[in-house]
Amino acid sequence: MADAPFALSEPLLVLHQAVISSLLRIDVPKPTLTEPWAALANSMQPGVALAWTYPELARDMAAKDRPDRSRAFKRLIDALSLPRGSIAFLPCCAASAPNDSAHTDFFQMLRIVRPGAVVFFGMEDSAALRSLRAQTIPGVSIATAPGPDELSSLADPDFSQLVHRLRTVAQDLRGGANP
Repeated sequence: MADAPFALSEPLLVLHQAVISSLLRIDVPKPTLTEPWAALANSMQPGVALAWTYPELARDMAAKDRPDRSRAFKRLIDALSLPRGSIAFLPCCAASAPNDSAHTDFFQMLRIVRPGAVVFFGMEDSAALRSLRAQTIPGVSIATAPGPDELSSLADPDFSQLVHRLRTVAQDLRGGANP
């Protein structure tokens, strides 16, 4: 069956196009995020392999007065030797409430960034980790690691074991490819 020409008068054509465009329009509201998540949403690319978090991260990002933590994370990142951009630091709690459950904006950011895994640095019994485990985010696994203060004082054998475990998490995300 051949296509037949479809001719409408000018007023009907405008109305027809308006109806079609309004039916096809899908308004997906952009999430309204508070700081620091709003700034991070503008700078992070989706598809990060690992999102690293700990309850005091937002406060540490704002204050920048914990050089021991910075050195510990730099040491860990260097030891992992992952491709640049594989790791993103994403605060799970607000700077004013690091002992609370994970913030709703954190979960929204996980949906935006879509990491393969979240590495939680901190206590197994923290409210933030409990709330993270309670949320179901398809395709995002959760790994735990010592808190940032413990990380800076890990002995070499324990540090090597942590590096091996996090490399395994990263490899599993890439289907077993070597880092």
